[in-house]
Amino acid sequence: TYPVTLFTSVITPALHPVFSQIQNDIDQIRENYLNVLKAISILSFPLIVFLAVNAKSVITIVWGGQWQQSIPVFQILGIAALFQPVLNTTGSIFLVRSKTNWLLKVGIVNTIVTIAGIVIGLQYGIKGVAIGYTIAFLLMLFPILYIVFNKLLEGSLFEFFRKISTALKLVLLIGISNAVLLYFVKDIYIS
Repeated sequence: TYPVTLFTSVITPALHPVFSQIQNDIDQIRENYLNVLKAISILSFPLIVFLAVNAKSVITIVWGGQWQQSIPVFQILGIAALFQPVLNTTGSIFLVRSKTNWLLKVGIVNTIVTIAGIVIGLQYGIKGVAIGYTIAFLLMLFPILYIVFNKLLEGSLFEFFRKISTALKLVLLIGISNAVLLYFVKDIYIS
């Protein structure tokens, strides 16, 4: 999901200076951050789901038929990729709230959990590594989001899910419609 990474790599560095100007207004930071996440999720979630559901065609077109074995790995990593753009922005909130010590601790725990997931997955091959990474990512996702929304932004994680509900509906629509379409035309793909 290089386009998504490129998009968030442009936005994320801009968040800290913008939020620093309003650092004493936690409600304004929270509202602006939620709006940024809504935009990111509306742009990235459907793209990631489309790529994961259509992995066979995407991989064949982009890398060629010799990469067919990477399809399940691509799809597994798509699960983690769904929320990666959102998680990429959280560092700015730790910084603007002057909680770099929390950011360091979260980063250390995240690194340990991720390495553990990868190491455990290694014994099961490349798919095991993808599964281990994805599980580790998901294990860290909600605690990090909880810290950001409930502790740093003095709000609620439910606000986040309400704000991205449009993107989640798009994901369901795209995912289900693509899966149904692929089911009925499963013999039609680029080889």
